[in-house]
Amino acid sequence: MKKKILTLGLVAVLSAAAAISGTLAYFTDKEEKTNKFTVGNVNIELKEEHWDPDKATHVYPGQVLDKDPVVTNIGSNDCYVRVEVTNLKQFKGEGTIVYIAREKVGDDIVEHKGKLGANWVYDEAGSYPKKKGSDEEEDCAYFYYTKPLKPNEKTTALFDAIEMPTGLTNRPTPSDAEHNNAESIVITAWAAQAEGINWKWDAKNPDISGLKAWFEACFKKN
Repeated sequence: MKKKILTLGLVAVLSAAAAISGTLAYFTDKEEKTNKFTVGNVNIELKEEHWDPDKATHVYPGQVLDKDPVVTNIGSNDCYVRVEVTNLKQFKGEGTIVYIAREKVGDDIVEHKGKLGANWVYDEAGSYPKKKGSDEEEDCAYFYYTKPLKPNEKTTALFDAIEMPTGLTNRPTPSDAEHNNAESIVITAWAAQAEGINWKWDAKNPDISGLKAWFEACFKKN
């Protein structure tokens, strides 16, 4: 009897082991989905294809110089563009440097003084602000491109040329050791993402306050 009990006990154990093995052998599957995110970026490039610095060394009254700032979106996100131009009023009583937009009419090129390229708007209210604690103006003008730039898209030229004031007077020629007798015209471009802005250009109601507020909000966070 003892032998039979041991035999039955052994069989029971093997059966249990077989049952466990059967459970582990069931076909199973596990699937996991991972949502991948790629952070975009806003990146721009500013070029002046036709600017020749050699022609700006000895300017004269009324001289027209090719100067055509163009901004390219080299980032991965759509963006809006703002440009600052400084020192257009540096000659004060002798006159202001005037920007010029060119237009092809038939076989002729027509120059429009004081005009900008397509889609550009001059921020009259924000330009030439008063210096802090002074009545003196900062010599800087602001311009906004009213169309969002897609990746690899370019703005039109802000303007095509500038004209020196006709009232310029003689100045001593600076030596190599001296500073130039005129200030550089500095052009700075900013870009802000187009996603999230609650504003759209309306030519019938040319209000850029929403675009200006968007730039202020974006750059304040940065």
